[in-house]
Amino acid sequence: MYFYKYKPNKKSQGSKPKFRNRKGLSAGLKRYAKLVIIVLAIVPALYLADKTIALAHSRLSFAGHIDNMSIFPVNFPGDYLKIKTVTVTGNKFLTEEELSPYLNELKGTNIFKAGLKTLVLRLKEHPWIKDVTVKRELPSSIQVNILERIPALYVSSSGKLYLADEEGILLGEKPASLLSLPVVYGVSLTGIKTGEKISAEGIQSALEVKRELTAIPWVDISSSGIEVGERAQITLHLTDYSIRLGKGRYKEKLKRFYELAKNIKDKGSFKEIDLRFENQVIVRGSGT
Repeated sequence: MYFYKYKPNKKSQGSKPKFRNRKGLSAGLKRYAKLVIIVLAIVPALYLADKTIALAHSRLSFAGHIDNMSIFPVNFPGDYLKIKTVTVTGNKFLTEEELSPYLNELKGTNIFKAGLKTLVLRLKEHPWIKDVTVKRELPSSIQVNILERIPALYVSSSGKLYLADEEGILLGEKPASLLSLPVVYGVSLTGIKTGEKISAEGIQSALEVKRELTAIPWVDISSSGIEVGERAQITLHLTDYSIRLGKGRYKEKLKRFYELAKNIKDKGSFKEIDLRFENQVIVRGSGT
């Protein structure tokens, strides 16, 4: 009897496993490549985010040290960070002698422990200082930049001349020879301290008249006077004649005066010009 012994085709059966292994390897490589790409994309982003947070934290910390230097550890040796120089800019009217009481106490102080906020507040109390900025310049200098109030006119009171700025702030006494400004009469300064605003009626009118006078080329402001009368009525006193302006509409009234007088060569031929009435100019000659 003949028995047939079946022998499987090993070559054909083994080919399928090998094909499946190659397919699985390819899929695994693809997954690995995707993972690598994701990692490469995330790591730089995380690095940049970490650096950004660290930089922001360092700036905030430094700002905190500047504002509150008591928490800043200063361990530099010797006099390296002691203030040696205080430079002031922007001061035209204030002298170094007037500012020295505020600034001299800074010298020799550690630059990070100097009370700059306190210095700014003290300087702003000075009537001539409108604003001020102070900054450190390492290693040993302080820069002070001052914005001064600009004198606009003199106010005559009790036989003395006081300066006031465009806002009507009383600046105090200064020699009249220093500035070419008009003098205001008839305004009381009783009870008003230097650095305070002059509340007397008529001071704002005088300031407005002064501003308009600068547009008239032949008017010498330094020799002019602005009289504040009853009910804040304004009379302008020039070298050879006076102009009654009354109250309000100063720009329009002085424009009328300009149109009248610009072609008159001898402006001393009239003694008084009255502009108080609308659309009228009343002229009184020097002989009347």
